[in-house]
Amino acid sequence: MDDEEQEYFTLLDLKKNICIGETFKQNYEFDSIININPEVENKLLPNKVYNFIIKNNDSILFDCIEFVVELVLCQKSIFIIGCGKNIYIFIMCFLRRWNKYTFQKSLDLTEVFYKLKFPSSKLKFNRFELNQLQRYEPPLSVFMYGDGGAHREYDSIIELELKKLPKKSIIYIGTFKGVTKGVCSRIKELSKKLEIELEEIPITEDLIERCNGDLDLATFIRNKNILDSGVDVVLVFHPDIEHSSKTLKMAKEARNKKIDVYTFDLKIKEKYEF
Repeated sequence: MDDEEQEYFTLLDLKKNICIGETFKQNYEFDSIININPEVENKLLPNKVYNFIIKNNDSILFDCIEFVVELVLCQKSIFIIGCGKNIYIFIMCFLRRWNKYTFQKSLDLTEVFYKLKFPSSKLKFNRFELNQLQRYEPPLSVFMYGDGGAHREYDSIIELELKKLPKKSIIYIGTFKGVTKGVCSRIKELSKKLEIELEEIPITEDLIERCNGDLDLATFIRNKNILDSGVDVVLVFHPDIEHSSKTLKMAKEARNKKIDVYTFDLKIKEKYEF
């Protein structure tokens, strides 16, 4: 495939997986073809094309990004047909999703990508396009934990935070011998109610054995492993975190790893720093 004919996602280190062009060349073979070009009729494309007309439709834009992410994870080769600024809306949102870049960094890199094709011009989104870009929120991986003695007093706060999460987000909580308690039991029940994906991470017998039976150490290591799995944010529910050694220790561990931590007592939400 000639560089003059097609653009590549060189910024994503996915050159072998994703190619972009305004027209599809029949003699090239791809596992999947994604059409985000409203001007291209289905009959001009080969079979097995997936149509996502993302313009002014937040839900379709989100579904398109998630679909392409799944294809990339499955190591499928993808050709994306797009024209005008639709393709740059896709690029910017995909950068946010795949690379976990901030809005501004994704915008800056998208402008760099634009200049590969148009060296003497500047990428400009109109008000409607910019609003759509600002509304796009990638899914989050969230570690939630807190007061093991809590019951339903945090329900309204937990439910509010769960409802704020972007679609397709995933919640992680810790368990011991298949049992959740306190805040984690409420998170589990409310996530099920709101149909949010939740994964329970246990403390294994092997881990306890390696910790010489020290359950506190095993809990810390289990939680540290959750943080290391790629968590985006940590939410901690505790009435007085500064006087809770184990809860506080894990919050500090997350901040040491540059992960944002938000703490909730029964009154206010704060971004945790130390």
